[in-house]
Amino acid sequence: MLSRVLQREPEWEALSSDVPQSIRTLLHGCLVKDRRKRIADIAAALFVLDHQTGLTATSTASAAPLPRRPLWRRIAAPTAGALVIAAVATTLTWFATRPPEPVPRVSHVCRSRRRVPPC
Repeated sequence: MLSRVLQREPEWEALSSDVPQSIRTLLHGCLVKDRRKRIADIAAALFVLDHQTGLTATSTASAAPLPRRPLWRRIAAPTAGALVIAAVATTLTWFATRPPEPVPRVSHVCRSRRRVPPC
């Protein structure tokens, strides 16, 4: 039965007319061929089954938008990312432009087979 659903569209007309619209919508959502659009979590299906009397097609369309997050939460991640990028860029610039360490110069060399105090 499931393999037929994968091969072609289900026969939606075969559903009884007394099946509630919320259940029809749930079935459509569970049987969508595109995996990204399909209901992937059983919790969503259980929510629809538990609350089907309060769900209608018009109530979901007129739902109030989610409240906006506070300003500090909207800018925290981009600001932190910019600070990290600036720190990395500054460190790389410092390492790339600093002068090389001076090489110690030897002014004279003492060569002797006997023990002589250092020059």
